[in-house]
Amino acid sequence: MNDEQLESASTETKPKRTSITKAQSHSDIAVELIALCQTVTEDGSLSNQEVQDLRKWLAEHRGSDLPAIAFLTKAVEKIIADGKITDDERKALHEAIEAVLPTELRRSVKNKRIELQRLDRAKAKLDKQLAQEQERANAEQNAPIESFDFMVAGAHIGGRPAYIEAYARAGDTVEIAREPSNRYSRHAVQVRLKSGQQIGYVSEEDARELAPLLDAGKMYTAEIKKVLTSGSSPRPVIVLDVFGANAQVPGLRRAAVREGESEVPELGRAALREGKSEGMSLKSKILWTVIAIIVLYFLFK
Repeated sequence: MNDEQLESASTETKPKRTSITKAQSHSDIAVELIALCQTVTEDGSLSNQEVQDLRKWLAEHRGSDLPAIAFLTKAVEKIIADGKITDDERKALHEAIEAVLPTELRRSVKNKRIELQRLDRAKAKLDKQLAQEQERANAEQNAPIESFDFMVAGAHIGGRPAYIEAYARAGDTVEIAREPSNRYSRHAVQVRLKSGQQIGYVSEEDARELAPLLDAGKMYTAEIKKVLTSGSSPRPVIVLDVFGANAQVPGLRRAAVREGESEVPELGRAALREGKSEGMSLKSKILWTVIAIIVLYFLFK
């Protein structure tokens, strides 16, 4: 291979220089391109409008033999091909712009980009920390002050068992109400179904802790955890959480204050009447059975 062939091969393999040389920088088109590149990178980032402005200028000067124009045209068309520009693509285009600028201008443009990236990372870190702190604050704010898990006291009295069996279901919300005039306990707290029917009381042990919180205006949520049916009468088990004034929890209530039991709703009366009639029928059967035994005893004596 002679010297001419070696020189030709070297020219073909050597990458074409894309940066604007000192000699090129004096031409009108190079001066215009340098000014545009400095303008769009002034704040260290590239907006969509700045990308479009650069693309428009490059298209208008596509016929120029300045290598930097062809290089930037290819870079711009690549990142807008899919119709959206990602942060990584903005960074790649910014670096392409840096690559075409003369050496003495390149450093300041690059430094602006790096400083902006540093600030963005610091802001992202701070935003994450603030979000985590807010999340912790919300969790603490919405955490129960106290939690109670108790079996309803007095659920076996009167017609309550029939009403509980008919209408109390696991997962149902319940209401509670203070009964400060209760002659047996100044801490008395009624438990009521959604209909308003009282089904019993918070156990005295729990009521001693719960009543002062309710009297202080604390909010609560309460529901039936399960209904125990293994005994002689059904016994609802209640889970109740008490929250602070700033809590933002769905279903929060403030305890009412009642003086004794409310009137039994009509469905409750029906259940009570049915229970009473069944009780009288059983007594009658026992009485007539005893009478029959006595009569038979004297007849066959």
